[in-house]
Amino acid sequence: MQVSRGFTELKPCNDTATAGQAPRHFRETVEDVDAIRQMRFDGFTKCLYPLQKFDSDRERRFAVILERDANKWFKPVKGQLLIFYELGTEQPVYVPDFVVEMGAFVLTAETKKRVNLKSDEVLAKAAAAMRWCKYASACATAQASLGHGLGTVPGMSRTTKKPGTAKFLASLKIGCGGRI
Repeated sequence: MQVSRGFTELKPCNDTATAGQAPRHFRETVEDVDAIRQMRFDGFTKCLYPLQKFDSDRERRFAVILERDANKWFKPVKGQLLIFYELGTEQPVYVPDFVVEMGAFVLTAETKKRVNLKSDEVLAKAAAAMRWCKYASACATAQASLGHGLGTVPGMSRTTKKPGTAKFLASLKIGCGGRI
């Protein structure tokens, strides 16, 4: 693995939206969580993009926490971070759910159901992300920048009322890399 530069431009978020469907405020409770992938959300003050789509209500609720506790955050698009993982004979690109700046470090974060934490794919992605964070940290150290780390937020089920805080996020620090 090689980190060849510390910063990249944010790639545009190209997505589709249902005609006539206005974005929802991200703090609004979603009743039909099965339809969340078709919804767009706005109202962010710390996200680097004005509109976001989420793959699950777990992700939307995590964004609520990030808006409260993070310095900055974003959901990277495919190709933003070139992290490849091995799954059998394939080497697909891993796109973390979130990239979060928290004080003195930057972390990639995943929101996963507790039952999925030990799956081969999740473990392979975590190993690749940890390798990437290690190299990004070395690059950032050379540039006297912020540290990178990897965190998985387990058990954020729909019934969880308060799934995390800044202190919890800070405890996920694993490595050190650049400012977002």
